[in-house]
Amino acid sequence: MIRAQEEGLPEGGDVGPLARRGALWGVIAQVVQQLLSVAATVILARLLTPSDFGIVTACITVLQFVQLAMALGWQAAIVRRLDAGEAYLSSVFWVIAGFGAVLAVVVAVLAPLLAGLVGVPDAAPYLRVLGVVCIPSAAVAVPLGILQGRLRLQRMNLVYILSFVIYVLVQVALAAVGVGAWAIIVGMVVLSFSQFSGMCVAARWRPHLVFRRSLVGQDLGFAGGLLVNNGLTYGVRNADYVVVGNLLGAAALGAYYVAYVLPQILRLRFTWAAGQVLYPMLVRSQSDQERTREVYYQTHLLLAWIGFPAMVGLAVLAEPVVRVFFGPQWSGAVAPLRWLALAALLEFVTFGPGMVATARGAVRPLLHTNVVRMVLLVAGVVVAGLAFRTTEAIAAAVFLATLVWAAYQQLTLARRLGLEFAPLRKGALVFVGLSAVLAGVVLVLLQQLERWPPLVQLLVCVPAGVAVYLGLGRLLFGDITSPLFRSLLKIVRSGFRAG
Repeated sequence: MIRAQEEGLPEGGDVGPLARRGALWGVIAQVVQQLLSVAATVILARLLTPSDFGIVTACITVLQFVQLAMALGWQAAIVRRLDAGEAYLSSVFWVIAGFGAVLAVVVAVLAPLLAGLVGVPDAAPYLRVLGVVCIPSAAVAVPLGILQGRLRLQRMNLVYILSFVIYVLVQVALAAVGVGAWAIIVGMVVLSFSQFSGMCVAARWRPHLVFRRSLVGQDLGFAGGLLVNNGLTYGVRNADYVVVGNLLGAAALGAYYVAYVLPQILRLRFTWAAGQVLYPMLVRSQSDQERTREVYYQTHLLLAWIGFPAMVGLAVLAEPVVRVFFGPQWSGAVAPLRWLALAALLEFVTFGPGMVATARGAVRPLLHTNVVRMVLLVAGVVVAGLAFRTTEAIAAAVFLATLVWAAYQQLTLARRLGLEFAPLRKGALVFVGLSAVLAGVVLVLLQQLERWPPLVQLLVCVPAGVAVYLGLGRLLFGDITSPLFRSLLKIVRSGFRAG
């Protein structure tokens, strides 16, 4: 049996220091990956073509759908089992690893059909190779669940950093020798295997030849519910890709992919790092409603304080960002990027209720809410795509659907969980107002710098926007922003001190 003491985790005690250290290392890992991802994308954008990116996007779209059936919700289930034993862990491993192997074969056989469904038939041979990642991508749920449940997030994030470095080096090296889209495909295969191996080492765990069906069956309902929820999430994340690919072709899909990934990379870096810590903390406090609310509200205010200006700034600076980092040949990404950045902004305050529901095992209301989201988004992008046939219209539909769903989520799921929006309202309004001022200042500067190179525009506008946002926040709303700044410093100090 895995016990808290085995990893130095206080049993029934204060896990705050471990949580803060995990938060810090989550941010460090995300920042490193962000910098490496931007650098790699900039290089690859000059070595590969939009069609190459379209092929990769088609492969990723298909694979994400296939991966839904792999790990189910087993990582979350392992975290919820604070007393998980070796028999349970090995039994889960053999189930999901075996299923991953079956899916890899299915992808290889059905690759032509699957590639055709997303409108890019040329992606079939690439998809056959990429299907191999089904095996390690499924199996990694076990060591990840162990590490997250123990709050050994520093080790986990060090593995993420190292494996991502390997991934970037492989991609760039292969692209430089002219293999095209294969550079990214092979890089993703290397990434999945290196992550699985590294996580097993970090968790000090390996699978044993043990299988007990009764142990797996105990969490099958919970894991299966999360599988359905993941399927809904897949529909939300990829409906626009399918519409763009089928209506506008591979080149437009490549440009839309760049526009979608830029804000999502920024958003996911923060929410993913927060979620690493938030979920195990919510599992431990699920019987204490007041503690749950406290953790929930503090996390969301901090994320909104950081995320709102980042997304608004990206929307306003979309054109110079695309021209500097990707080149003028990617101008088709500018218009959809503006809308998708605003859609990503909304997700800074919508990811938490689902996490609370999962921690409490309340899968059914989570499914109901996400069904509504999928219906809104699919209907929106299909209508926009057929009516206007532009990536900008499809991106605008994504924003509007996300906005309506965000309001619906707060009125249904969040309220049912006892998470009223009122404690977040004042802070959210302040951050929206400050971000609007930031946008106004940056727009004025852009007009003044209209004839200057895009790089100069960014070097002037970004620091100016940050100074306006932080300065006005401290001057006019110090009662809200100062505690958040102190919380951020506390995370940094606690994280390094606990090293």
